[in-house]
Amino acid sequence: MEGNQLENCSHQTDVSAVNRSLVHRILHTLYKSGVRECCLCPAGRNSPFVTALESCSGLEVFTWPEERSAAFFALGLSKKSNRPVAIITTSGTAVGELLPAVMEAYYTGVPLILVTADRPRHFRGSGAPQTAEQVGIFSHYTPFQLDLANDEACDMTAWDLKSPAHINVCFDEPLVSPNHQALLLNGSNEKSSKTHNYSHERDALDHFLDQAKFPIVMVSTLAQEERESVVLFLQKLNAPLFLEAISGIREDPRLQHLRIFRSSIWQHTEEQGYPIDSVLRIGGVPTLRMWRDLEKMKSKIKVHSLSSVPFSGLSH
Repeated sequence: MEGNQLENCSHQTDVSAVNRSLVHRILHTLYKSGVRECCLCPAGRNSPFVTALESCSGLEVFTWPEERSAAFFALGLSKKSNRPVAIITTSGTAVGELLPAVMEAYYTGVPLILVTADRPRHFRGSGAPQTAEQVGIFSHYTPFQLDLANDEACDMTAWDLKSPAHINVCFDEPLVSPNHQALLLNGSNEKSSKTHNYSHERDALDHFLDQAKFPIVMVSTLAQEERESVVLFLQKLNAPLFLEAISGIREDPRLQHLRIFRSSIWQHTEEQGYPIDSVLRIGGVPTLRMWRDLEKMKSKIKVHSLSSVPFSGLSH
């Protein structure tokens, strides 16, 4: 083999080894951030991830042929487990297919992680095949973003696990080498799973309830571990409740005597001698029409929210 052939062979080995090392760092970081499941949409550009996950211990991998449905599946997994779930895609328009699920994750406070393979940075702006402007593609729907290449560190310590995160990964060719190393992920999480501690909001809640003479409660999306404590609180509060199905507690027998079933609640309660003067929202932003009616009634009705989602759900 001539000298330049040896040099080319060495360069190819080095590039694929750099890709492999970068992927291993990212997967270790995901694991330390609480990821135990990932959805993989295999293709050419993300083949370093495909190869690594074939011999990876510690992650359950779900393989999907289409990115949009894979992202919604990952969203559901994260909601069910209350842990971050990663979806790993190839480059180009495949990344854009994730946007609908990312929007849903952002507004519901789900820690979805988008890991998108990309071509080398010097291709950006060239219009080369399978090259798109992937950095910042999700705008403010991914408050935490990384753009990684070569030997750069994958540091996710600033991520709060309360919204989606985007890790864009640049790979040069050759993408993989025939010899790859098995990857074992273990150890404890650096970050705990996403939970919401309501204790620091107690003073504000007490003040609201002291002022509320005729409150009602609207309960929307709750995490599994929140439901029992919410039920116990609602029993003690003993106020009329509108429970959405997505709360997970709508059919709880302990709350049935407090449930409201009529959509025309404002008129109905006043006729029953209970003129609503305040609304306590618990959980995610309610989807029912009653909540949107509050936009026209904010001057008459006070609203207080207890939620891990950082949105009021009402205009200012």
